[in-house]
Amino acid sequence: MGHEAMLMLADILKKKGVDGSMSAEKARLAVKAGMAETKEAQGVFNVKFNNERNGYVRAHLMKVDVPAKQFVYALSENQR
Repeated sequence: MGHEAMLMLADILKKKGVDGSMSAEKARLAVKAGMAETKEAQGVFNVKFNNERNGYVRAHLMKVDVPAKQFVYALSENQR
């Protein structure tokens, strides 16, 4: 998840035009605005943010179906 956070921050910095010439105060405000605008971040995980700014990562609990020799979802679609 740390790598995901760095990718999200890098995307915000790029979109907001933050570079070495911008003052630290303006850069902080740009990052803060970018974080507030972010509703979803797609990387290895698809992180979605609600109105309270809490992140949600969909989980996939797996179990083994021994006779079929394969992994299957342990939770129904609406529980994942």
